[in-house]
Amino acid sequence: MWTHQDQLKAQRQSMEKSRFGYTREEVLDAKGRRCAKCGNTNENVLQIDHKDGGGRHATEMGKIIPGKTHSMSNLQVLCDVCLGTKDKINGLKGIGLHGIDYHKAA
Repeated sequence: MWTHQDQLKAQRQSMEKSRFGYTREEVLDAKGRRCAKCGNTNENVLQIDHKDGGGRHATEMGKIIPGKTHSMSNLQVLCDVCLGTKDKINGLKGIGLHGIDYHKAA
C-alpha cells in the first residue's frame, strides 16, 4: 500500500522526468552519488547543480538563459556546503544564483 510520502516521491519523479529528461535518482547514479568537490556521500545534503546556471529556479521564474542546458554534461552533484561556497564565490564575481552576470544584465 502506498503512503502519502510514496505518492509525493512518484509525483516529484514524474515532474523531474518531464521537465529535465531524468530524475534526481538517475543524475545521482550517473554522477556517482557523491559531491564532485569534497566527496560527501550523505544523500540528505546532496544537490543537483547546473554548472553553468540556468537550473530549476531560473526556469521557474521564466528566465531562459541562452546556451544553458539541462544536459547531463552540464550537471554536477554538490553537497550543501560546496554549493553554498560556489554561490558565494559567484556572488563575489557579480554572478547571481541563477547564473546571471549582473555586470551584463540590465
